[in-house]
Formats: sequence, C-alpha cells, structure tokens
Amino acid sequence: MAIIKRYYLKGVMPNWEQLKYWNNFERHLDLFLFLWLHPSWDNEVLVPLREAYINSAIKSEFVQADDVFKGIGYFLNVSFLYASGSGLSNYEVKKDKFDYVLMHTDGHNEQFYDLCIGLGHKDNFPHIMDNILWKRFREHCTFYDLHTLGQWLCLKNELNKSNLDLIYQYDQPLEVWYYCVNLRSDYLHYNELYMPLVLKALYRIYHFDTQKEGNTPRTCCVNKLKKILDEREFTDQDFSGMLKQIQAGNVGIENPWES
Repeated sequence: MAIIKRYYLKGVMPNWEQLKYWNNFERHLDLFLFLWLHPSWDNEVLVPLREAYINSAIKSEFVQADDVFKGIGYFLNVSFLYASGSGLSNYEVKKDKFDYVLMHTDGHNEQFYDLCIGLGHKDNFPHIMDNILWKRFREHCTFYDLHTLGQWLCLKNELNKSNLDLIYQYDQPLEVWYYCVNLRSDYLHYNELYMPLVLKALYRIYHFDTQKEGNTPRTCCVNKLKKILDEREFTDQDFSGMLKQIQAGNVGIENPWES
C-alpha cells in the first residue's frame, strides 16, 4: 500500500524488486492501473511509462506478461462492460451501508484505449499486426459485444460519467472491433446461445430513437455502428443472415427494451 500511495500521490516509481514475491492472483499494478494511478494525464509522461512497463514485462521477472494482459481486460471492463451498465449484478448496493462508486477514467477512455492497447496513432492501424497487446485485445472482441452495447442503449436514467465515455463511440475502437470480429467466421455457429441476444441487440441498434435521444454519445455510437453494419461485409454467415433480416424489417422482438 505504501508503494502504491507514493506512486499515486507523487508519481514515484514502484520498486518492483520489493514486489518480486507478490503472488496474489490480481497481481500488484497491472498495465491499466499503472497508467491510471499515475497523477499525470499527459501522454508525454504516460507513453514512455507504458513502453518501460511493457519492456519490463518482456525482460523482467518482476513485471510479468500477465500483468499486461490483465490490464487490458481490466480496462475493457471499465470502458465497456461497466460503462454499459452491465457487469454490476454481483454487487448488492445498499445505501445505508455503502455506495458503490464505479471506477472511470474521468473522460479519458479514448486516450487509455490508445495507451493500453498500444495502437498509437490511427494511421498506424495497418502496421499493428505484430503488436502483442493488440493480439491479446482481439481475443476480447466478439459479436457478443453488441449485446453489451444494446444494454447501454436501454439505460433510462441520466447517464453518469462512466456511461458517457463508453469506448465504442470512438472511431478507432469501432474499426478494430469490425476487423477482429471478421477473424471469427463461425463465432455464432459455435455459440448458439448468443444468437438471440445478438439479434435483440441488432434490433435495438436499428430502432434506437436518435431524434429523441439528441446529440449524445449513444446517438454518435449508433450512427457510426449502423454505417459499418450497412456498408460492410461480415464473414460470419449467421450474423450476416440476422443482420439482413433486421435491415429488412422482418424481425419482431418481444419487449425489446427490457434487459
């Protein structure tokens, strides 16, 4: 705790050797927390730290490769799963006992996406195939993400800071998601239980009332996603078939806006 406090309050680098025998499953400071806890938001500070951390994971016994990969997963929980309003069913929040404060990056999800996934500037996209972070990230991208996004579209109350910064409203995360799911040509065939959930999500995307919603992150995300869905091909034939049915208006969903 003393190590983390010094790092969080002053940016003093942890003494990794002192953490050599840290065997907790959650590890000490994964990549995301390492960047998130630093007191600076400046990329000129954080990018060199990211590079040093990754190099340590490659060369050092103190920072492990799993610390990098866990950080990617943790960031996606914060920027997508929790931001969508999903993933909190395990927490029983009782106001008379405690308030569960949802972790967020204070509106910096797009920056942290770039930092944690390590893609760099958008023009580098064609050149990231060998990036170990990106290879691990693409394992997280599936058609089931549409179900989580559909849950986000069902939120009825005022959106909080975390909700407003859901990662897939931004161009590069959406572009990478499209690329990744097209590497999964039979994903839904082997995950049949997801089919009705993905179908309902597609219905929500195409029937979301953007005029009533106004100029919000959800409207922005829906418009960008529909453009991808309408104009591009998908290798998964099950998904393509469901998409064509939705686009043709041939699908009715009972209680489509109930989670």
